[in-house]
Amino acid sequence: MRRTRLLTATFIAAIAIVLAVGVVPATVASAHGKELTLEVTSMPSDPDQPLARLFRVMILYAGDRDPVDGASVQLSAERQGGGPAMEPVFVEPLNQPGLYAAEVAFPLFGSWNVTLEVVEFGEGEVTFVEEV
Repeated sequence: MRRTRLLTATFIAAIAIVLAVGVVPATVASAHGKELTLEVTSMPSDPDQPLARLFRVMILYAGDRDPVDGASVQLSAERQGGGPAMEPVFVEPLNQPGLYAAEVAFPLFGSWNVTLEVVEFGEGEVTFVEEV
């Protein structure tokens, strides 16, 4: 299930980023190209907190697969069928180039439309469903 979601999210993310990337400074375009790839995984972060999830996002330049450092990444979620709104969460960089993570505590069980918005020399976002 996690592998399928990773592949689906990666495919959707690659398409969304390719379509949504904006103007790129010449130095970045010549070095890496405009397209970004997002590889998203999620897992329960604590067995005692069933509504908590850990999201890890690897952001790579699509052309050469180099990691993207210094990106601003924001996660937001909306519950299918309604429910309390979640405040956006910033996804923080980790010690590995291109790797970012955030722990999110969902307020209710259900299906959530999760959106990751990436800003790095342009803008892009990907949305997928997370079952909590």
